Amino acid sequence: MPSRLLLAAVVAALPCPSVSAQDLEANRHHPESYEEALEIHGEWTQRPSLWKRNLARWDLARTGDPRAIPVLMRDYDRPEDPKDEVRFLIAQNVMDAFKGKADRELLAKWRKKHDDETDAWLWFQTIRYTAEEQFDEIRDYVLGRGDVYLKAAMLEALADRVENVDAPDGLDQLCLTILADLPRKDHERAVLTECVASILYSMRAKVRRDPWQEVALGLIGQFDDEDAPHRTKVVISRYLAKIFDTTNLGLSSHWWRNELERKPNRAATAGTTTTVPFFSIRATGYRFVYVIDASDSMLKRVTDREKKDLGPTTGKAAQPEEGEKGFIPDADDMTGAG
Repeated sequence: MPSRLLLAAVVAALPCPSVSAQDLEANRHHPESYEEALEIHGEWTQRPSLWKRNLARWDLARTGDPRAIPVLMRDYDRPEDPKDEVRFLIAQNVMDAFKGKADRELLAKWRKKHDDETDAWLWFQTIRYTAEEQFDEIRDYVLGRGDVYLKAAMLEALADRVENVDAPDGLDQLCLTILADLPRKDHERAVLTECVASILYSMRAKVRRDPWQEVALGLIGQFDDEDAPHRTKVVISRYLAKIFDTTNLGLSSHWWRNELERKPNRAATAGTTTTVPFFSIRATGYRFVYVIDASDSMLKRVTDREKKDLGPTTGKAAQPEEGEKGFIPDADDMTGAG
């Protein structure tokens, strides 16, 4: 068993008193100055407890003193075990504390120094609070020759940001450009396509109008592309279901184009639905026709449970007597019983 998994198993097996992290946070001493936080940082980051190490770094970051960022950047350069988790926490602590107030040039140097795919979380965190203001930088990188996972981190930062602020001019064109020139490798194609879907979800209020309608059509067109990975088509269909607030219409572009062209009824009252269930099968649409095959080839005795589920019938036709045309023998007639 890998050492990390073993450590997780041991921690999970330890008895846990009913004390929440919030309780511990509320009752502990908080440094009152940068100097005090720096001293505690130097002490606690040598401890084996990840909890203590992280608290020290968080306390240092939330002083809001710009001098804290270079210190934590050096920690990121030389993380202790578990290395990946320590780096994730450092990046998040810095940006949770400073948000959009951190020095952008310093953050750009941080990203430039750490440009491996495993640094994607750092890239996401350090640009998420100002993504719309740094759109030109993001666009240049995404359309360049950088790592696909770092591109995805920047696109997801944009998606996260435009959920709450106005989208920068040109974001729709960036999405269309990405879809028009997707990489050939499946994983790279999947990552970028799904990022576009994430951005479209953030812009869902405008999806039935240009220019975002064009982006939606570009995504829907992926269902007809044989080179698009099946997993990506599934992900797109899930995003579209959330974007249009409907049931998942599957992997056929036809149904999604129809949904895109539909004009929703804004006057619909609460509790109405655009779906109809039939024998536990839920359909979506505006007109429903159910054809029940009761031909001889499909004839089979209806169980009492099915009769109850069907509800009232139109009546019972007279059955032909034995020997008459149309009479259907049952099992007893075939065996001579009764």
